[in-house]
Amino acid sequence: MLGDVRSRASRRGLRGATFAAAAIAAAGLVACNALLDLGAYHVDEADGAAPGGGGDGGLAGPCAPDAAPNDAGCYECAPQNDKQLLNACTKAQCVTFDDARLAKLIPADGKLPAYPANGPFDAGPILNPDAGAVPNCAAINSSPVVYVTGTAKPFVSSLASALFAAPDPITIVYVGRTSCVGVDAILNSTATPPGTVASYFDSGGNEQKCVIGADDAGGPTFTQIGVSDVFATTCFQLPNGIPKDMSDFPGPVQSMTFAVPKASTQTAISANAAYFVYGFGGAAGLAPWTDDAFIYKRNPTSGTSQLIAPGIGVRVEDWKGIDSISSSTMITKLTSSTAPEKTIGVVADTDITDTLTQKIGVLAFKYQGQSCAYYPDSTQTAKDKNNTRDGHYALWGPFHFFAKIDTGGNIRDAAASKVINYLTGRTPPPNGLDLIQVEATLNLVPLCAMHVTRSTEMGPLTPAAPPNACGCKFEQIATGHTDCKACKVSGDCPSDKPTCSFGYCEPQ
Repeated sequence: MLGDVRSRASRRGLRGATFAAAAIAAAGLVACNALLDLGAYHVDEADGAAPGGGGDGGLAGPCAPDAAPNDAGCYECAPQNDKQLLNACTKAQCVTFDDARLAKLIPADGKLPAYPANGPFDAGPILNPDAGAVPNCAAINSSPVVYVTGTAKPFVSSLASALFAAPDPITIVYVGRTSCVGVDAILNSTATPPGTVASYFDSGGNEQKCVIGADDAGGPTFTQIGVSDVFATTCFQLPNGIPKDMSDFPGPVQSMTFAVPKASTQTAISANAAYFVYGFGGAAGLAPWTDDAFIYKRNPTSGTSQLIAPGIGVRVEDWKGIDSISSSTMITKLTSSTAPEKTIGVVADTDITDTLTQKIGVLAFKYQGQSCAYYPDSTQTAKDKNNTRDGHYALWGPFHFFAKIDTGGNIRDAAASKVINYLTGRTPPPNGLDLIQVEATLNLVPLCAMHVTRSTEMGPLTPAAPPNACGCKFEQIATGHTDCKACKVSGDCPSDKPTCSFGYCEPQ
């Protein structure tokens, strides 16, 4: 199947990641959200900046567009644009990356040398495990079946278990694939081949297997929801945006990271350093990452590499190193390396469980124009996601849930519509499932806890202050502590944090 997807993607323009991703269709960005009020979260750059912003939360007065940083190289005023957000004064840990390591690699004119292009990418067909004695996916639980193809398995599975035992049950059948395959399933209406082994999740949260056969009418089985770490325009050349019969519904934010074995002494990497590591491989001679056998990448359909690619300026198809094929294989490579100092890979922050933090170290990342490198959290061991939430950590993006829509903008499949409403927080999930709890546990950030937004892959940051903010509740769940005052109504709250939202006093 993947061979077919890639050849079709080539014809449609599968492009890896570039610096000019087209904006997603407006219908996907304004998906209302009655529970978390995420529809109002998105700030379009043409509409100007929303109040709020990054820094340490105590910055006074907005920065002028041409404001200069202070002597410490950070902006003490409330940041208003991309440069200011990336360099706002913060209490988070500033990690040094020695730019002198790049001195011999960058010419005197400061322009990065062109990296060598790879040949055409083709990893061959997807291999499915032997189905064995497993049921037909369409015959499970005597309920509507919604087929979900792509990434975000831990997040989707939490909802799937709650829906399986709901009074009005829905069975989510999950076909694990890379992000761009998830996009392709909706964009090109690519059917899932009969015999594909998929997963569903029972009421106890246990993963069960089923095999995809023909639908009830004997025809092919199509995906109702495609899930991706990246915008559709990152996977495919879509100069006019996604088609009118398709919409993108944004979900929680995920950070992508460079990672090394815990035994490595490396703590940070810059965008320029990553440019040489993944653009030239070991041939660049950037110590300690000088051996291609220990530089690990994901293939061009992976959302992890697709999102990072524009952040380092290397087309995803041209990355050097060893293809780890899957996130689980990447984790294995990093944890079992025989040369930990030479080893580097890329992982989604959601892949780094509490157990794996004892075996894998996330590198702080210094983006172009930043004076420091930052972790996704305020420190390497914190769980607050502060640097992702306020814009200091640059490598992040929301999950994207894609579905076919009718001319009125409504999701065509009624059961799929319910699932997307749950996944994005528009409708409270069944069985008391706390979506913010799930997101915090999985190292995700709900949109209602973000202070910044962007409308294209690795595009400019703008401040955001989502209505019905949940930052305080998120902090309490993720870290076990928040300085916010608990409340029942807004009358319980002080003037500087006047709104009671999700049980805590928030600034607006």
